[in-house]
Amino acid sequence: MRSTTTVAALAALSATEASFTSNLKNMFSLSSSEEQQQLLGAIDLASEDPAYKRLHCPGNSPFSCSIPAAADSCCYEATNGVFVASQKWESGVGPFNLFTNNGLSAHKCSGGASQYCDSSREIGNATEVLETLGYKSLIAELARSWSTDEEAWTHAYNKHATCMATLNSNCYGEFERENQNVADYFTASVNLQRRLPTYYFLQRAGIVPSSTEKVSKDAVLAALKGFGYGHDVYLKCENGALSEVRYYFTVRGSVSAGRFVAIDADKASDCPAEFWYSPKETVAEPSEGEEELLNLAATPDAFPGAPEAPGLAPTGHLITDMMPGCLDNNGTWFVGGLCGNFTKTLLPSGNITLTTLTGNCALNDTGFFSCGPQNIEATSFNFTTFGFFFKELGFVSGYYDEFWSAVDKPSSGKKALVPPTSQQISVGANSSGTINFRLKYVPQKLASLDA
Repeated sequence: MRSTTTVAALAALSATEASFTSNLKNMFSLSSSEEQQQLLGAIDLASEDPAYKRLHCPGNSPFSCSIPAAADSCCYEATNGVFVASQKWESGVGPFNLFTNNGLSAHKCSGGASQYCDSSREIGNATEVLETLGYKSLIAELARSWSTDEEAWTHAYNKHATCMATLNSNCYGEFERENQNVADYFTASVNLQRRLPTYYFLQRAGIVPSSTEKVSKDAVLAALKGFGYGHDVYLKCENGALSEVRYYFTVRGSVSAGRFVAIDADKASDCPAEFWYSPKETVAEPSEGEEELLNLAATPDAFPGAPEAPGLAPTGHLITDMMPGCLDNNGTWFVGGLCGNFTKTLLPSGNITLTTLTGNCALNDTGFFSCGPQNIEATSFNFTTFGFFFKELGFVSGYYDEFWSAVDKPSSGKKALVPPTSQQISVGANSSGTINFRLKYVPQKLASLDA
């Protein structure tokens, strides 16, 4: 049974537009038409320059689809505001441990997919456009993680990106390069694909490809929800075998510079109770210089518009200092698996806020740390860097206490046929238990994903 929490309301896409937007209004606490107008007004008060508005949408911009009868703008997706990041699992395409990118699509707020919305925005060749803009590394990343079929990229852009209002050319300033919106679409798609390592989410739960044993649909859904994404996904099967995973999002602000927040899928998976998760029969060899490309992709300075970089958002991991393990996307401590991806935003005060795909990270009234849709506001955390040459690396703390605590150490599921456990942490030494440690923020380019 689905919950009635904030993001779960988005799953009711089969309902009428009126009831759907009513749910969204409630879940984002837009309690009155006056508040709705205040949010939209905040957007209108931004600079009249379209590029500035798109890149500097107010922090209180409404989530896509959340305000009934509102118009599309450079900071708000009112019509096609449910975003779906699709990943394929097929032999002969991509590395053996990668669910390959299948594009980012926009679905109607009232339910159903949108496609080919504006023929005037279509392009003839995505590769040529990206080469002209100088995005050589983005092209290489698309070839690695999507497909070497360049026509597929053009097809995806024309089918899906033309339905995204915040990527309209009207939202780009006169001094921006022509077709910058094309690069922004593929950058957004790559960002989400890289932040959703499906293979490792499943591996952490002990689910690996097999040609002799089927997997349970419930187990796969639970693994993807519990070990990274935090919400229900959609699974697609063909001939009794897993072929695709779809992740759903709403966005605050623009597609090019806004924040994607995970939500539940709008429909139940069509896979049988048990299905094949087969090994890839043939795998692509790693391309020359792939490690350099991945390091470049994780470089914060490469975001959002450096021509030589894929443009991936600056994210890092929260590592338990002097203890094994790290925090997952829900903000709980675990050992043996993929660390969560935390986006760090620097505040004028020098403090930081943290977000993951599941939502804002915050401390509750009793000091426990969590990340997810239940946190309407992100907590301001203290951030102590390691010095001038390591400004991106540092300790995260709250309430002026540098330590965190937990009741016990989590167990790893790596070496035993038992599920791993995780521990919730709270701020302050001995606040929730006798296990004390500091939390260290490590940028992705400096961290190992395997905790």
